Amino acid sequence: MRPPVAQVYIKEGGTGHNAGKAFYTPPRGAGILEGKIHNLIEFLNDDGRYPIDPLLKMAIGHFQFEAIHTFRDGNGRTGRIFNINYLTKKELLDYPILYLSRYILENKAEYYARLSGGYTAGQLGYVVTLYTESSRGHGNMTYNKINDIVGAKDAILHFIEIETDFSRPDVLVDARVLYQRVHKRRKKLRLFSFKIRLKISHLLSSQ
Repeated sequence: MRPPVAQVYIKEGGTGHNAGKAFYTPPRGAGILEGKIHNLIEFLNDDGRYPIDPLLKMAIGHFQFEAIHTFRDGNGRTGRIFNINYLTKKELLDYPILYLSRYILENKAEYYARLSGGYTAGQLGYVVTLYTESSRGHGNMTYNKINDIVGAKDAILHFIEIETDFSRPDVLVDARVLYQRVHKRRKKLRLFSFKIRLKISHLLSSQ
């Protein structure tokens, strides 16, 4: 955690005329960071007091973490790790296999623009829709990738069983167990992707 007296500024990226200019100053002072982190942890973990859908909590929590800017460096990486771990904790995913960071890294300008809007103009809706869009797109991408893996495994198992005289049946059994686990995760990811599509439709219709 950065010291209370550390002066940290969030600056514009890119190469435009505002590049390098500070557009946001995170909070600082004795006990302030600790208090805000405590509030964030309470918000994320107390579902009785804050009964908000996990996907929305993830987006709000990420925004709050980046706004608090707890560390001198590494806040972005830590915030992106938080996203996937939170979805796993809330059992929207069995394992942290959804690479949400890819969308952020591929759309850095939009990501920072939306964070900036949240910081300076209170436009939290822009941040929420960014993460729901990212979750939907990469949920579908990950689902398709798992399908490709399962298809390749099916082809390999078929070749081994039909075309060869395999001498290690115990390995085949293990491969089948792995296949069953991957297939189970694929079904759960499909449900997660479907939930995201419904949620985005609801968010857009309520605007």
